[in-house]
Amino acid sequence: MRASFFVLPALLLFTASRADTGDGAANASGLLQSLNGPSATAAGPSDGVKASAQASGSSSQASTKLSHIWALTDSGALNGNLTAAAPFSGTNTPKADVGSVSTLSAGVNTRLDAGWIFLPKPRSEGDVNAITNKYNDICDTFIGHALGDRYYYNVTPARLQEDPKSIYALSLIDKVPTCDDLTQGSNLPDFVKTVNAQIAARNKTTSNSAEPLLQVQSGWRKLAKQASQDFAKLTADHPAPLQALSFSFLGNEHSYSYVTTAAPTKVINQSGEGYGVGVNYAYYEDTMSIIAGFSYERPFKNGKGQQVCNPIGMSTSTTCSTASVGAPTRIYSRIFSLEGRLLLVGSFAMGPRVEYDEATSNYGIKLPLYFVPNAKKLLTGGLEFGWTKQNRYQGAIVIQKAFSFWN
Repeated sequence: MRASFFVLPALLLFTASRADTGDGAANASGLLQSLNGPSATAAGPSDGVKASAQASGSSSQASTKLSHIWALTDSGALNGNLTAAAPFSGTNTPKADVGSVSTLSAGVNTRLDAGWIFLPKPRSEGDVNAITNKYNDICDTFIGHALGDRYYYNVTPARLQEDPKSIYALSLIDKVPTCDDLTQGSNLPDFVKTVNAQIAARNKTTSNSAEPLLQVQSGWRKLAKQASQDFAKLTADHPAPLQALSFSFLGNEHSYSYVTTAAPTKVINQSGEGYGVGVNYAYYEDTMSIIAGFSYERPFKNGKGQQVCNPIGMSTSTTCSTASVGAPTRIYSRIFSLEGRLLLVGSFAMGPRVEYDEATSNYGIKLPLYFVPNAKKLLTGGLEFGWTKQNRYQGAIVIQKAFSFWN
């Protein structure tokens, strides 16, 4: 890919990173930080870096995504995403994404998304206090039963009087997960193991009374499941959906090989640069998102493979091979898309997507399934199934870095 594909995205992201996030954005920042979920649950705004690898038949691709949000006002935030992808091997024929009718995702490609997140109106002080108190009640009930009644998550003035050092307050521990995160998977015992190692190290270097080690109580998984359901119901009873409008700039460089009817034995190699623009509307909730989009694209399309036969020496025998006859041509694509991303249970998520190219009457369906996080939740994997009218069925194995969608 030529340098021109990266210059504009880099400049735009650098400019946006210099934006002033003044005091007026405090509420927006707090709201964005309050929503949390795996990267498989939504697309668009995020705060982190994600690297992924996709293998499909004879084609394999690696990609990197840089994402960030800037909370600028109480009512909105700026979102920027930059994605670059390329095949692992130049010997493989570059292919579009599984189930996609857009050929701009083939070969070496890049995509820049820049948009605005519309935040809901701030809640009244009474409403915020009621939700916070309910959240804290669920949290402290879970922690008190899962670790013992002397432990709690939230620090209050009354508790500070009873326990000035607050050695039993989990929220004061460095890098502690959120209370609802502690109800997921093995997060609680993993956290306890980490904290106990720190306590044991401190006990060796102090002459004061040793701090007690945390101990996970029996039956904690049942308690975690109930607390998780209570948190989900609290979110459902007090939704704070976000909406976003973004614009996309797409480009790719695709290498083609073809022959001509005049010289069928001479293979010609040529690179073509495709480009496109798009607009997307997204509706976000905590564990679900819906994205509708339209893109206008000008990619190159290779000719169809045909049997090309040549005589062997002076004999009447021939040798034949399949090759594209004729140079690639630039085409029009007008693609409508609809995508939904949903976190179902635990770490299992899905993101069905439908695309229709009005210019060529081609359509495609993609169904990615994410369900294989590793023990430390650093990686997540899954499968992607796709179908297009022209290429029929496709499949791929995907491995990517897991990160929180909202941070």
